[in-house]
Amino acid sequence: MNTKKRYAVCIPALLLFISLASCTRPSTVKKEETIMGTRVTVTVAADTAEEGETAIDAAMDEIRRLDEMMSLYKDDSEITQVNMAAGRHPVTVSPEMIEVVQQAITVSRLTGGVFDITAGPLIVLWQMRLKENRVPAEKEIQEILGRVNFRHVVIDTENSTIFLKKENMIMDLGGVAKGYAADKAAEVLKEWGIRSGIVAVAGDVRVFGRRPDGIPWRIAVQHPRNKDAFLTTLELTDAFIS
Repeated sequence: MNTKKRYAVCIPALLLFISLASCTRPSTVKKEETIMGTRVTVTVAADTAEEGETAIDAAMDEIRRLDEMMSLYKDDSEITQVNMAAGRHPVTVSPEMIEVVQQAITVSRLTGGVFDITAGPLIVLWQMRLKENRVPAEKEIQEILGRVNFRHVVIDTENSTIFLKKENMIMDLGGVAKGYAADKAAEVLKEWGIRSGIVAVAGDVRVFGRRPDGIPWRIAVQHPRNKDAFLTTLELTDAFIS
């Protein structure tokens, strides 16, 4: 009788343990939206699907907010205001704008100007000529190069202003904006209690934590000439890849 009683007590206890374990296992939640003119995908491991969705929505809102600040295609964005005032006067911007421009200028210096956030005039020229099915003439390029130089960007951190020294300069953050947004969105997810996830803004991918099964997140690298094939798969934890 005693043995039967022990089994009778242990079996419900075991079932309760299994039930609790299944309830606390993280759920994987994924959402996609079009922001910054590209596909944004956020994947998280959360205690519940509802918590995951709420956190992802907050991360998407953060990316939208940054797009409002850094988009060249919005008339009221901070970067548009800076470009419109080129050669005339400094423009007051947010501390975040100061931060991202400083980071971009650091990269510009490290590359000796190979990466240059003031390449906007050249980008516009190439876009115009490609629509005509031709490349810009060397003379056209040389005429524009005088307006392309990251050293002509003046940042005043004390007054939170940015000034482009020459008229018709165009600062373009396209090379850094998506990565910056991915980082900031990951910070928002962590603030919402998410300990593991992926933020992919086009090809800029921020990974933190591990998958619910404990192994690193897997990021496939697409073949550049075959959209149906992958070159390799990377296993990443707490990393950034572009």
